[in-house]
Amino acid sequence: MPASSGYIGFGNKSSVFNRKPRVAFEKIRSYYDQELDKVFYSEREKHELSDSQREAIKENIRRKLKQDRREEVLYATIALLFGLGLIYLVMHYVY
Repeated sequence: MPASSGYIGFGNKSSVFNRKPRVAFEKIRSYYDQELDKVFYSEREKHELSDSQREAIKENIRRKLKQDRREEVLYATIALLFGLGLIYLVMHYVY
């Protein structure tokens, strides 16, 4: 039975329940998965993490996200400078 048939709820807006997670949250989830794999490398059972382990995981994720953001800004800046240089060269030699 397709999702569009029957009672949808949520004001009958199928976009509400057909949403995909945002890319940013998928990235954070992948970081959490990586960190938890480090913690649970020998056993697949999940046990309660101590507060210090939780804070260490959160700090590692914050650090990775900050590093990713810096890289994105660096790449965007390089692309912008390259584009401006290209526009300058085209305008200088064409006109």
